[in-house]
Amino acid sequence: MIMKRQIGTLCGFFVISLLFPLLASLLLRNTLLIWIFLILEAGSLCAFCILRFQDLVLLLQSRQTRYGTNVAISVLSVVGLAIFTNLIVLKRFDHVIDLTGEKWYTLSTQTQKVIKQLNQPVEVKAFFSQNPSSEREKRDYDRAKELLKMYQRASDKINVSFIDTFTEVQTVEKYEIRNNGTLVFESK
Repeated sequence: MIMKRQIGTLCGFFVISLLFPLLASLLLRNTLLIWIFLILEAGSLCAFCILRFQDLVLLLQSRQTRYGTNVAISVLSVVGLAIFTNLIVLKRFDHVIDLTGEKWYTLSTQTQKVIKQLNQPVEVKAFFSQNPSSEREKRDYDRAKELLKMYQRASDKINVSFIDTFTEVQTVEKYEIRNNGTLVFESK
């Protein structure tokens, strides 16, 4: 009986100690290691539960466990409800709040007026290199991307596509693009 309890305790130790390499292999995304540690973890957990069954039953019947379980269920319920509520709010209300003093992330009233008056789809083609060679090009790309996102949020009639100036040479030649960062607006 004592030997059985000691082996059970050792298996419990393996359950805890195998969690760390399992988490590390998950972070490294090494599938083989994940499966190896998962199988070892499951085997150790099963052995622990079988060998220390009496102790587990006593633990689950104790008053502290019942109170702790009630608290855990309550906390998980509140957290789950908060997550669920946030998901519903995010799906229904896509609002962005601009807290910058210069209103960098707000469209001007004139732009909003023009966008609301659109009566047919507008295709926006943004010609940018996907691998900017300078910090300035990267900054211009980020600003244009953010601005075009604001246009899309303001109207479902605006469709945006980014065209790589180095890989999509035929499209660049078709529109006679000379400079990186050019925007072309098309409507039929």
